[in-house]
Amino acid sequence: MPSESGTSTHGVQRTIPAGDSYTAKLANDSPKTNFESKKNATDEENSNGGSAAYLDAYDSSDEAKAARVEQISAQLGTPIKVVSDPEEIGTLPSRRKRLAKGWYDEANDEVVVMLPNNVNVADVENTVVHEVVGHKGLRKLIGEERFTHEFLKAQSDRLNALIRQEEEQSRKRRKKP
Repeated sequence: MPSESGTSTHGVQRTIPAGDSYTAKLANDSPKTNFESKKNATDEENSNGGSAAYLDAYDSSDEAKAARVEQISAQLGTPIKVVSDPEEIGTLPSRRKRLAKGWYDEANDEVVVMLPNNVNVADVENTVVHEVVGHKGLRKLIGEERFTHEFLKAQSDRLNALIRQEEEQSRKRRKKP
């Protein structure tokens, strides 16, 4: 789990407000658990006197969301910075980043996840996969040059064609008596 410097053994960097810490012990590797798994995690916590956290796709606690990011980071071998400190969020350079669920920072080759902007564990999973695979991964897979000049241009052209088609259909519907 996190050290005082805010990094963990799996490459996940967490920004945790001073004095705050937690210990998360996963009941299993699944992002979703059934009632029995939750009951077992709670029973284990009570019998060991320790702190046990289980991962539930609908869990909205920062601890569960951060634990799932750490788990995915380890599985994918990709460091992910997790931001949860309101002070750090307030210092971000743009409103867009302050409101984002996450982003891939090309300059630092870094995936960032904003815990407060993700609703629950399932939302965090979607954000991480989107950023790691959809942004960082595609650039690595097809190369930065091809990604920027070919792939993005092709996607832009395709979307513009769909928009033009929809606008034309909308105009035709408005003209009908």
